[in-house]
Amino acid sequence: GNGIEIKDANTKFTNYGNIRIGNLASISNTCTYVHSGGQFENKPGGNMELNNTNLYHGIGIAGTNTVFSNAGILKIGNTNKINFFGLAVENWSTFNNLAGAVVEIDSVASYDGLVITGNSIFNNLGHLKVGNNNSMGWRCLNMGSGGQLNNLSTGVIELNRTKNNWNAIELYNTGTQLINQGLIKIGNVAPILLSCIAMFSESQFENSSIGVLEMNNTVNGHGIHTRDLNTKFDNFGIVKMGFNRKIHDIGILMESGSKFNNYANATIEIDSIKNRDGIRCTSASTVFENAGTIKIGKTYPISVHGITLSSAGCVFNNQTTGIMEVNRCWNGLNVIGAANFNNSGSIKIGNLAALQSDGIRLAGSGLSAFTNQISGVVEIDNVPNFFAVDPGSGTIVSNYGTFKIGINSQVFHGIGTSFGTAGSFNNYGSLEFKNILNNGIHSNQTLHNNPGATLSVPAAGKLQIAN
Repeated sequence: GNGIEIKDANTKFTNYGNIRIGNLASISNTCTYVHSGGQFENKPGGNMELNNTNLYHGIGIAGTNTVFSNAGILKIGNTNKINFFGLAVENWSTFNNLAGAVVEIDSVASYDGLVITGNSIFNNLGHLKVGNNNSMGWRCLNMGSGGQLNNLSTGVIELNRTKNNWNAIELYNTGTQLINQGLIKIGNVAPILLSCIAMFSESQFENSSIGVLEMNNTVNGHGIHTRDLNTKFDNFGIVKMGFNRKIHDIGILMESGSKFNNYANATIEIDSIKNRDGIRCTSASTVFENAGTIKIGKTYPISVHGITLSSAGCVFNNQTTGIMEVNRCWNGLNVIGAANFNNSGSIKIGNLAALQSDGIRLAGSGLSAFTNQISGVVEIDNVPNFFAVDPGSGTIVSNYGTFKIGINSQVFHGIGTSFGTAGSFNNYGSLEFKNILNNGIHSNQTLHNNPGATLSVPAAGKLQIAN
């Protein structure tokens, strides 16, 4: 049976003292099971320790009008393992972790620390810690089937120690949503075996204007992984990753028609990517919209490229208010496979530290394109080994705005490619060259300077056109 079972409307359990379940012997099913409209309140000063289940959960709540409210301290799995889920919020139930309250979930043997599913709601105004002391069997947080987590302005969530190659957070299904207005830290204490956040099948994550999301320390995966059509991540606040411990593979990986929106006044900072790119977008209909600020490689290096777009129909739009800075990587922007990058804002590449290869590289089959719109400003500096812009065969760079190469620090070559025939560079706006060590326009490159366009070399600048 269960340690405590509360069921039916108008049935309520209130705790002001100490409750220990499973401290002397194991519990067959669930330590505390509240369902069918039952109510449980752990008041300020109330302390609960739930351990040692043979079959199921530390706490399970289920059913319409079923509510568990915690204003005290709740520890699950702190001395002995919970078998199934640490805390399961299911089937239209509600869990409230109130301001000043603490929920700690550790030592879950088989599955997840916290599960929110079946149109249930978890409201967090206090402190939620999952895996800070001992590991989960699978995920720290698993949400599906319309489950919702609201981390409110006073809320702090810490997620650590997944096992068996699982993600810290997984979101599934239409209507499933995590809204963060507080602080979420992932991997701040111990490693995440796969990705910090993985999103599937039209689920949504919203980081509000006052929300802060910090991600570090993945062993195999990514910071954020949006995986399916119409899965959407909206950032209005601050997202930071890799500033404390490395992200193993990719900072933000987008696939299969998923969407990512970084809104005006929002900030994304990506550092310390061990194996691959800061941002990578793949698959047709995958779209990244940036109206805020993105800084990649600001403090620590990115192993390969700052941003890669790798598939036909994949689009990255830097809007008029968008500000992007890319440093400490191989190629700053890597646009391949008939993908499209559109800039109407500001892009600075190499403004803080050198790149190992090209500033902007276009390659692959089809017509990969980079378009700098009339309001767009692109500045490329600090490219000591290769090209500021490398348009490979069949690709197109179009400038309708302002494009500056080597204005602030030296680049090796301006425009051209090391790989056979170069693509097209069409200038309809302003194109400026300055600190060019070798060729401003390489021998295999054709530059179309169209009527009304300006090509200039500022004082003390250099533009050499190779024979």
